[in-house]
Amino acid sequence: MWILYELSTCAPPVECREISRFEKYAMPQKYRQLARHNSVCNEVYYKFQDCEIEHPVARFIGACTQFQKNLEKCIKANRETMRTKNREMAEARRQKFNAEHASTDH
Repeated sequence: MWILYELSTCAPPVECREISRFEKYAMPQKYRQLARHNSVCNEVYYKFQDCEIEHPVARFIGACTQFQKNLEKCIKANRETMRTKNREMAEARRQKFNAEHASTDH
């Protein structure tokens, strides 16, 4: 999937920016969905994207690898945070459910 336009809703620390004609057709949307909801990951994503635009050929030999690794670390940390939060919420729901059904059992 290719990026055709910038998202209309930008996180407060990240400014919306125009996309050049080159960006419209050259940038695959590989990490955009994963970085969308986290402003810190958005900043890292934009650095990675800028590197790939500035180095259209050198990116194939590793010019942007460090930016990509930083982005993957950011996304992984975000995923772990969400996983922990969801696990805690599920445990709270489970305890509430068990408490309600324990009092109604005969």
